[in-house]
Amino acid sequence: MCNSCRSSLKADPQSPVGAGEAEFRKTLEDLKVNEGHAVLMRRKEEHDAVEKAGEWRKVPWYGTPYKVETVDDELVKTAAGASTIPDLHLPHPNELIPQNLDVEKRDVAKDAIKLAKAAKEIVDGIAVSGSDIVDLGRIVPPGSNYVWQSTVPNLNEANSSLSYYLHFGSYNDRHLRAASALVAQILAEPVDDLLSDGKFEFVQGKGYPEAAIELVPAVPPRYYE
Repeated sequence: MCNSCRSSLKADPQSPVGAGEAEFRKTLEDLKVNEGHAVLMRRKEEHDAVEKAGEWRKVPWYGTPYKVETVDDELVKTAAGASTIPDLHLPHPNELIPQNLDVEKRDVAKDAIKLAKAAKEIVDGIAVSGSDIVDLGRIVPPGSNYVWQSTVPNLNEANSSLSYYLHFGSYNDRHLRAASALVAQILAEPVDDLLSDGKFEFVQGKGYPEAAIELVPAVPPRYYE
């Protein structure tokens, strides 16, 4: 199967870098009166009022009348000449494009050292040993309760809800992934109790490393964190 698919594939030739201008100029050269055709769509009566000569044909599918005429030689000659339309002109050079592209190099090693010293003096940090880092990582922050009171956004909509968005951090952090999964499980456990108490209709949209929870209240929306 792979061999048959491989045999049918063909290499796609890559366009040379910077060929956009050449393609654009080639397209402009093809925009000639004698290389194309114009379509005028009107009612037959309106066309007859302007040009009565010629024989009208009909499209075999819909019976729409149409007429084909060649472009006048004088029009082709006029179109091939110099343009006299003042609105068609090349734009002026962009004055905002810099002409001096040489990069000015400067030694910033001393400035970086000064900045690091200034930051250290402002923060007034204290060096922490490796064992202290492990102990500090085990400290649990004190608990807190927050109360929000809000009205339902749309009283006329039965599924109107309050969106509660939690962002824990980077997905690449294994500790945060585990913590966010634990939070999602904690939020999912009391759903049945909330339903029995009539506080919320449902809780949905939990995930990690970030969780978006939608709460549809059955009573005035007042919930705790």
